[in-house]
Amino acid sequence: MDSVVGINTGDIISGNAALPNSGLTTITAYNTSTKIVTITGSTSSGITSTTQLTITHAYDTNTDRGIAFDYNTGVGTANQKSGFFGFDDSTGRFTYVPDASISNSVVSGTKGYLDIKGIYYQSGDFSTHGVVYFDSTGLQNSTNDPASPTITSKQILTAVTEANITLSGLTTVTVGDIILQNTGGAYGIVKTSVASTSIITLIGVEGTFNTTNNSILLKNGSNIGIGTTAIVASVVYTNKPMWTSTLDGGTF
Repeated sequence: MDSVVGINTGDIISGNAALPNSGLTTITAYNTSTKIVTITGSTSSGITSTTQLTITHAYDTNTDRGIAFDYNTGVGTANQKSGFFGFDDSTGRFTYVPDASISNSVVSGTKGYLDIKGIYYQSGDFSTHGVVYFDSTGLQNSTNDPASPTITSKQILTAVTEANITLSGLTTVTVGDIILQNTGGAYGIVKTSVASTSIITLIGVEGTFNTTNNSILLKNGSNIGIGTTAIVASVVYTNKPMWTSTLDGGTF
């Protein structure tokens, strides 16, 4: 071959019917000195020296890809900098590093600021009039639409913990009901009215619901008659902001 630069084992070579597997085969080895590649199988006939072959990369180089640029912040080589804007292979995200160190196509350095007029979320990743908040990894998310599940013009933006309580039987709950556990004192406010349900969604959760046997749940102070077997409590989120018309047990 004219050159084997950039070729790796596992790459696919094609472009001539004489190649095995109907002209599509895999590179198993290569020699940078002799410029010879070894393939899977055997050719069915000779391949002339002028034949153009196609290499399809199938090897993960674990390197970054993008635009690297050099610039100076002042006079002299000591003020020469390298910047990078592109794909960070280690995170799977696009990034900008104004003062980068680049070694073997891998970029390191402190990420910089972007100065833009605006940014759009793709459809389905936001709620109209929702508010942006950050998760534990720094990823931006959207809160719910303030028109749902709230009552129009009677809503607040608050940070609450939401949890699903799975019961051993059925009960009926209304928005604003206070669900209290007699052991441990954990409680929360019903988020959505549901009839004959075994799963109650609570917001404003305080404490940790006990999942042992013989736990009794109270709704607005009265025993709901369910909970003599184990209760499963699954936390949906912690301190995630949301629009709501329910605050500490009341609507307003």
